[in-house]
Amino acid sequence: MERKTLEESKKWLEACVAPHMGGSLPGFFRARVVEPEKTALIHRDRSYTYAQLHDAIDATAQALIADLGVSPGDRVVMNLDNSDYTMILYFAIQRAGAVSVPINPKLTKREVAHVLGDCTPSAYVCDPSNLPIIESLTGDYPVKVAEIGEVIRTQVGDVPLPEVTSDMDATIFYTSGTTGAPKGVVHTHETFIYNAFQSSAGWQYAFPCSQLDMIPMFHVASHGWFYPLLAFNGTLVVDTYSTERCFELIDKHKIEGLNAVPATLLMMVNSDLRDRYDTTSVTNVRFGASPMPPEKLRAVQELFPNAQLLHGMGQTESGGTISVLPPELAYEKNGSTGFPIPGFEVRIVDDRGQEVPTGAHGEVLARGAAVMSRYFNRPEATEETLAGGWLHTGDLGYLDEDGCIYLVDRKKDMIIRGGENVYSVEIENVLITHPSIDSCAVIGVPDTVLGEKICGIVVTRGTVPDDLIGELKDLCRRELAGFKVPELWEVIDELPRTATGKIQKAPLRASFLDRQKETQ
Repeated sequence: MERKTLEESKKWLEACVAPHMGGSLPGFFRARVVEPEKTALIHRDRSYTYAQLHDAIDATAQALIADLGVSPGDRVVMNLDNSDYTMILYFAIQRAGAVSVPINPKLTKREVAHVLGDCTPSAYVCDPSNLPIIESLTGDYPVKVAEIGEVIRTQVGDVPLPEVTSDMDATIFYTSGTTGAPKGVVHTHETFIYNAFQSSAGWQYAFPCSQLDMIPMFHVASHGWFYPLLAFNGTLVVDTYSTERCFELIDKHKIEGLNAVPATLLMMVNSDLRDRYDTTSVTNVRFGASPMPPEKLRAVQELFPNAQLLHGMGQTESGGTISVLPPELAYEKNGSTGFPIPGFEVRIVDDRGQEVPTGAHGEVLARGAAVMSRYFNRPEATEETLAGGWLHTGDLGYLDEDGCIYLVDRKKDMIIRGGENVYSVEIENVLITHPSIDSCAVIGVPDTVLGEKICGIVVTRGTVPDDLIGELKDLCRRELAGFKVPELWEVIDELPRTATGKIQKAPLRASFLDRQKETQ
């Protein structure tokens, strides 16, 4: 496929978004509808045509205003698993002029409290299973609480809806930062409208199509993949991931587009269920988080024999995607995250902000209209991350002679476990509270299924309990979401440090892997 120049892609993108600038994201999707009676959304036994979906969005927006007192600019937290109701609520909040704040349903009470304290929402909508956490916090955080089933409506009433413009805040995604405290990444309606067109071209969508999205909707990756579908009148099937359910839905709905992370794809490859279901309808498999080695990629191709495989890279701050590796280069450029998607440009710079030569390592900087507007209530962090008008990704990488991006390390100590971003410092801040821990470090180590596993390495002090590791696991389970709890543990005498006292994680990781090899 011939690639457009940067100037050509910018002109194409501006022509696409021009008719829709000024209005809201839900309004953009409504304006793009070509066949109102076509099926837009399916979740288990419920389905919606495009006309029904947009009526449900407007009706639910009216309910938010009338029943929960939601006003333009308010933040509304969503603590929900994937479903049709989750999607309707997400867009309804925006249609009411408020800001959607989707969070991970696995978060603990402490983690939810941080979000409430940071964004001060006016309302909080959750699944019934998540009520106990918020009920225990309402005394400290004045917020109106509702179960999801109480707010969803399908019939439009008389409550007037406000005017919503594209420069208004649409969503806050919470993502961990190097300080360990999650930061709110703010996207506007405008950045998401750009995103819909950029992602459709970058991920090589073929319309109309059916798509299965089991990526959690609190992840920006999910949005970057379902916005194009809704903008181009496809059919979206949503659910919460399990390997069997994924196979069932592909077979039942003859899914053409599948969005995933390497961990879920490898679970499917290794599943005993794979031969029971027909996967030949899938023509496009999109995955992010981390590359897959050639042998794993071939196994995925065997599972989806008619699919093209696309791997991409991005982050919450970029709106989901920065670059995509075209399927025809999946093996030749294996390990690369591909070329910048249309409308994005990328530079590789040294510590002084100067561009480095082809092949030289430096920090990956990106620029495009889908980049976040700011961090919520974090002006200093915003200024640092968006310095000079460029998104400083914190990733170290290089460009090859063809302009393909390769990531070699992360400046920030982020671990990608099964598609979930985990910052080591957040776990370290919990471990260090144990009275027997003198110092600690958390690293990611390679895993063939999850991409990385989390390893906690500790130095002890004073009296050490007999079951120290058990106590540390329990401590993490109380204070952190389950996917952040280390699977591997080591107790050592001393952590390697620089002359200034900073823990050196590269030699720590290397020595851990060496010890692992010795025991195998």
